[in-house]
Amino acid sequence: MNTYAKTRSRNAPFIVEELLREMDDIFQKTGDRRTKPNSRSFNTCLDAWAKSGQPGAAERILEWIEQMNSVSGIESRNALTNKWTYNVSIIAAWFRDGWNIGLTHIISTGVSPGVVKVR
Repeated sequence: MNTYAKTRSRNAPFIVEELLREMDDIFQKTGDRRTKPNSRSFNTCLDAWAKSGQPGAAERILEWIEQMNSVSGIESRNALTNKWTYNVSIIAAWFRDGWNIGLTHIISTGVSPGVVKVR
């Protein structure tokens, strides 16, 4: 997934989304936890969209984040938003709405920055 996401290809996010769905299908059928989508899987999908240059990429990123924050279906399986999700969502909303409006949208969807503890 990560290799496709890094290509910056316009097709990459569609391929990554399909892989994410296939991972979940395999997990549902076999229970193999190695294929269970998690935050890293979802964030790779967000990254692919962010780098794709596709029209509507920002909207798609925000849709995936909303799915990650929901409590049902594929998105609820160990896919909590984190600092990487937050960073990609800022970029997506900024491209879509401009900085102030985009940040307000992000906060309204429940995405929040991670807390980093310095020792």
